[in-house]
Amino acid sequence: MAEQIITRRCFRCKQNKPLSEFYKSKNRKYGRHYECKSCMYKRLKKYRRTKSGKDICNKVRRRYDTSEKGKVAVKRANEIYRTHYPQRIKANREVNHKIRAGKLIKPTSLKCHYCPDKAHEYHHHLGYEPEHWFDIVPVCIPCHIKMRLTA
Repeated sequence: MAEQIITRRCFRCKQNKPLSEFYKSKNRKYGRHYECKSCMYKRLKKYRRTKSGKDICNKVRRRYDTSEKGKVAVKRANEIYRTHYPQRIKANREVNHKIRAGKLIKPTSLKCHYCPDKAHEYHHHLGYEPEHWFDIVPVCIPCHIKMRLTA
């Protein structure tokens, strides 16, 4: 007997899609959400950029991080980071030591190297080798994130 393909109409984009394109939901009449996965992703992505969306995401993340499962996950992520990026950790430690000793200015008192905003951290623009530990530029967080994504 031939398999019957069951489709559902998305509430947002008004397209008929197979049930595999909808998340499962016990609370819905047909056991699937009323909007497809791609529409739901777009809606949630837009919502998470709002103030209330950011607040809820942060609240959920803090609650998870303080749970037993979250503590184990955070500990494991830290261990992986330490084993994968030992030079980065050493370079940052040395920069922070110089800041505490008063030999380097805190980045928060400087302007971002790439935009007119206030800097929040230093960027090792030449790499993390010992000879480049102090070849740093002050950057704001958005510029630093952009540099990490393009690297």
